[in-house]
Amino acid sequence: MHGSWSASSRRRGYSAGSPRPEPQGFTSSADAAISLDEPRADREIDVERRDEGACIARTRADGPMTKFWSVAEQFDRPALKRLQERQLKALLIYLERTSAFHRERFAACGLRPIDFGGLADLRRLPFTSKADLEADTTTEAPPPFYRSFFVDRPDRVLRWHRTSGTTGTPVRVADTGWDWHAYSDVSAEALYAMGVRREDTVVIPFGYGPFIAFWIYISALEQIGAAFVASGSLDAAARRALLREFRATVLVSTPSYALHLAEVAVDAGLDLASASSVRLVITTGEPLTTETKRRLTSVWGAETFDRIGSAETGGIAYECPDAAGAYHVQENHLVAEVVDPMTGAPVGPGEEGELVVTPLYRRGMPLVRFRTGNIVRLAAGGRCQCGRELLSLAVTENGVVLRRADMLVKVRGVLLDPAAVERAVRGVPECGEGFQLTIDRVGQLDEATVTAETRLPLDSARRADVARRLEESLRRALSLRVNVRLVELGALALDGNKMKRVLDRRREEQDDAVRTSRG
Repeated sequence: MHGSWSASSRRRGYSAGSPRPEPQGFTSSADAAISLDEPRADREIDVERRDEGACIARTRADGPMTKFWSVAEQFDRPALKRLQERQLKALLIYLERTSAFHRERFAACGLRPIDFGGLADLRRLPFTSKADLEADTTTEAPPPFYRSFFVDRPDRVLRWHRTSGTTGTPVRVADTGWDWHAYSDVSAEALYAMGVRREDTVVIPFGYGPFIAFWIYISALEQIGAAFVASGSLDAAARRALLREFRATVLVSTPSYALHLAEVAVDAGLDLASASSVRLVITTGEPLTTETKRRLTSVWGAETFDRIGSAETGGIAYECPDAAGAYHVQENHLVAEVVDPMTGAPVGPGEEGELVVTPLYRRGMPLVRFRTGNIVRLAAGGRCQCGRELLSLAVTENGVVLRRADMLVKVRGVLLDPAAVERAVRGVPECGEGFQLTIDRVGQLDEATVTAETRLPLDSARRADVARRLEESLRRALSLRVNVRLVELGALALDGNKMKRVLDRRREEQDDAVRTSRG
């Protein structure tokens, strides 16, 4: 398990949110003993750190190592494998003792965690899915709501969050104090790799909601020592003014909201590329297509990098500033697989598959082989220009996530991909950043409508021309005729700064029809 916040660190007075102590060094040994015994009152998890197990080394912006947050980022493949296998074995032993759900799964496939022999044994275990979490949920009991997936004591929960629901039913996620501190360290490592330093002033525009990503980034910034400016429930114009007032150097946001802020600035007659002090835009929470990244970089006049993850698993990968088109998977904190979504077999470099993740540091809700639903493409292996030898994911015009396995919708026999809709909308300059694909059942036929915001106020003649060009762009991208509806800038609502890209109302309409027929 992750060892950045051991009991000894807390006794030295380093609490959550404080910069971590400088590394004291570690001794080489063949093994790292990692104890997952039931926590005593004076500790949660004790970690004896040796060899690759001592993978936590604080790096300072003014120190000799300015590129890496932790020693383990620099491990070669054999060292990473040893680290993962040790932590994975400890995790499986812990789950065998604490989780009836996992005990049944271990028994079904004939795996005894104490005999776990390496990463190859992991593939003997079945996948875990969002459907498993939903089936395990009960609202009849008080939190933590889960019958089997939450395995620690309820009184150890420090944070409750919930998924946004943009890809389906919201899922509740519980983090213990250990989970949260370890997760913030994982996030600090990613932010540090993308260029955030203690000298930075960071604005993260989001409201006081249950979306986990921005909360964890605040905790990560505290570990780095960077200044954070709260923007709470301010509207876009007030947040834009806040960025100028505090001379913010970093913006962390969803891609759509970062573009929305830019449009507000344009409406106010500001050229962000020359008037803003922001040097770095970090996006998360939504797909970042290559066209959206190009537009963000241009309008903000700042480098733009992206990070992917999920509320269920935590952060997964970040975009490498030194290697264009590569996202590094944080393998020193998790085990990642890319598998054929139909057969579950591993895929090779250059091939597409579903990203499957096993976080190694989670204590309250550990997940084994969780199917993220993200379809990605494995990049070629080898040591990156940045010095890391981590597993990498390749970027396409759709971004690092080619598509969501659960967001493809079939309309009149054609599978529609929201990423293809986005490319078509971005291909019409007069369209703004907001768009939504809506599917309705009209009589016996399915009808698809793309609602897109217009970048500028248009008269009726220009509006008709823009609608016609957007229809043509969508027809070429989707091989299907779809309806187009243009709305004013900002008309499409953001939910926690995220925009729900697909709204399939066919099931709702079918249920309404059944209720009507029953009187």
